[in-house]
Amino acid sequence: MASMNLPPGYRFNPTAEELLMSYLLPRRNNEAVPGGSRIVRDVVLYGKYDPWTLFGVTDGSRECCFFVFTDLKKLSAKNGRPKPNGRKIRSAGSGVWSSRTVNDVKDGEGNVIGVDRYYVFSTGENKNKKQRRNGHGHWTMHEYCLVDSNGRCIDDLVVCVVACNTQIVIKHSDIGNSKKRIRTDPSSSASSVLEPQPEEVSEEEVDSGMRHRTRKKRGF
Repeated sequence: MASMNLPPGYRFNPTAEELLMSYLLPRRNNEAVPGGSRIVRDVVLYGKYDPWTLFGVTDGSRECCFFVFTDLKKLSAKNGRPKPNGRKIRSAGSGVWSSRTVNDVKDGEGNVIGVDRYYVFSTGENKNKKQRRNGHGHWTMHEYCLVDSNGRCIDDLVVCVVACNTQIVIKHSDIGNSKKRIRTDPSSSASSVLEPQPEEVSEEEVDSGMRHRTRKKRGF
């Protein structure tokens, strides 16, 4: 699978709220998704392929990031029926996606709209860091689901951000206190909250400032 086909200079940098409300929600309702499959694709993430095979990453030192939809499948008992505890399949190819952290996703008004689960991929062959980095790279993932009024995931359709050898930095929202970013360090299993980034200056503000400086220089 190739990476997103965006024009030079463009970066897909959605918030968690946008991933949930502008991408996952319409996808769940069988409505058009912004950018179509060029931006967020449907894949079988938990299946018979390792992430580097699934996403076509042959260079284990490469840094890349992918946005995908996938369906969660429940673990089955020996009789073939889903287990009553509702646990999901987390295996993929030769390894498994291991859970590290779980956080609520809140919108700009502080309402919980989803759950953010962070995972690290590991196999029996790459339990130590040296083997991991010299092989197929270090794979991490954030998995987002929509929740009901009781905070439970609505269904098994989720949107995921999958990364190899790079940090996943996703803001929960652009409004209010949710402007803090959740930063995941690929060399660590923990998440930390960073301070909000400085506000961007609009073209109108820049233009206004330039006119002000020009008038002052001319003595007006």
